[in-house]
Formats: sequence, C-alpha cells, structure tokens
Amino acid sequence: MSLYYFTKRNSLFGRVCSYVLTFVLVLSMALGCVVLPQRVSTSVKAATTAKYRNVMYYGDWSIYSGQKNFTPDKIDGSLITHLNFAFMDADANGDLITTDTWADYQNPNVGYSVGSDNKYAGVLGAMVLLRQKYPNMKIGISVGGWTRSGDFPKLAASDKTRKNFANNVAKFVHCYGYDFVDIDWEYPTADRDPDPEGNGVAIDKGCKGSAADTKNFTLLLQEIRNSLDSYGKTDGKHYELSVAMSASPTMMSAIEYDKVLNIVDFANMMTYDLNGAWGGFTAHQTALYTNPAYDGGDASLSVDSCIKYLENKNQYLEAENEYLKKLRAAVQKKKNQQWLRRKENRLK
Repeated sequence: MSLYYFTKRNSLFGRVCSYVLTFVLVLSMALGCVVLPQRVSTSVKAATTAKYRNVMYYGDWSIYSGQKNFTPDKIDGSLITHLNFAFMDADANGDLITTDTWADYQNPNVGYSVGSDNKYAGVLGAMVLLRQKYPNMKIGISVGGWTRSGDFPKLAASDKTRKNFANNVAKFVHCYGYDFVDIDWEYPTADRDPDPEGNGVAIDKGCKGSAADTKNFTLLLQEIRNSLDSYGKTDGKHYELSVAMSASPTMMSAIEYDKVLNIVDFANMMTYDLNGAWGGFTAHQTALYTNPAYDGGDASLSVDSCIKYLENKNQYLEAENEYLKKLRAAVQKKKNQQWLRRKENRLK
C-alpha cells in the first residue's frame, strides 16, 4: 500500500517532494490475521524542513499469533521517525475508546519484561520503552482508521464535542508521554454503510458523513491544535498533529485543503486502494504509474498521478496566494492615494 506524505510549516502551501518511503502496516483479515505487503508512504514536505519523515502505523493486533507475535520490540526504530499506535477509537461525545484493552494496556508479554501492573504493560507502554531505545523516533496515537471512523461526523459537528475530543487526545499524549496525534478520518463527507462482519477484523462502523464534514473537519483539527499547544506550554514541548487523507482528487476536494495544511504538521496521503472490486473493472490496486491504456477515471489513478495532482494543486494555491497579495497591495495603494487626495483638499 502507498501513502503520500505532505507537510507544511512556515509556507502555507509547502512544496511537493518526489520520493516514496516504505513502512510496514500489519492488518488483520478473516478470523485470523495475515501480513499484507509493505505500505509505501509518499511525502510532501515544507521547503523549510530539513529532513524527511518515515512514518509507520503499528496495529495493536500485531502481537497475536496470527501476526506471528510481532511485538513492538521487534521494530527497528532507527529506520523510522514517527511510529503510530493504530488505532484508538472515539465515540460521538468525543471520549477515547480502546479497541483492545488487553493488548493496549494489560498484556505483559509485549516483548519486554514487564508485569501486568507495570505502567509499561501493553502495546502503549511497549512503544514508550521502544522510544527509550530509539530516542530520535517519535511515538503517537492514530484515532480512527477504516473501521473506526463512524463517529467522527457526529463528534465534529458541535463545538462542545470537538472541544471534549481535542482535550481528551491532547491529555492522553501529554500524560502518557507520547509526541503526536494522528487523525485518520475515513473520510469526511463519505457515506459508507457499516459492515457488521468487519472483514473478519472487527465491526466496521462505516462513516455516514455529510457536506457539513468539510468545515467541521477543519474546525476539529484546529481545536486539537489548540489543545496540544495548551498542554505544550506546560512542559515546553511541541506536540505534532498529523492527518491521514485520501489521495483521490474526488475525496481531497471534500476538505478545506489549504486550511488543513495550515493547521497540521504533516499529512499522510493514502495513495493505496486506488482500484479494487468496487470499481467494476480490472486495474492495479496501487499502481506506481498510470497505465497508458486507461483513458481516465479511477482506473488511471496511480501514485504518480496523485503526486502530480498535488503538485498542480500546490502550484495553483501558491499562484492564488501571490495574486491575493498583489490584490491587497493594489487596494492598499489606492486607499493611500485617496487619503492623500483628501488631505490635499483639506489643506487647500
């Protein structure tokens, strides 16, 4: 699978980076679990950022036998910069929910010698221990995912629930000693029915969104940014905020692209699942380049086409920003001229 990775910092629109980085995401399927191929992450970084990020999503189900007991201690933290705990859930009130309490908080067999009453028990504790071994690696929690995005439309719809959720995630990373929060809402404005079978993984909550999600997604991220900054002031730490976003131009148009990138530290663009059984035609699931035989539509989607779309969108936004600067300067110049004329008339 592929992920296109985008960051902004001093520049609102950043610039597109033409590289692909790879990380492993272990997924469960059917009643057992299988390890899917590597997940490729493509990244856009800010022009002022000196280094790239190599992001990994670690599923808490990886500790079980179906995944060959891939515990956190087996991760080579020297190869990655950001390790996501996948996934936390949230309800419509904005309260955080664990998807597997035993795996997340209680399991003493997570690759380290810890007791069940030890604060380092479970995957969440093991990730803290892993960071002690690799201090240059940041650890964070990812909220949502494909099966756990169903309550985002509701919790993002009101100021009260947005604030509650934002405070909960910020408080969690602050108290647990984590470094960042990742929001994986799949997807704003999507109208996806729940799947009670959950593909054998867990109950898929679906995502019954609406057009209101576009604005509410931005408001939710800003609220999280505010809460993270508030906790950061207490310990002098910058808590990062990232988002996982669809790389489909159709889905990308459903978010306030420029506003979102001005809030988050970076965005993980999901350039995988570009084609599948739902499309009604045969095409590569994650093509690096577009097959010239395809004449457009979803079949022509590829990692390369998504990158070019972002490059073009980026250039358009930069050009628009430059135009607005010139327009504001022209308006101000005209105001100054009018003020001078009025002043001259008063002096006559």
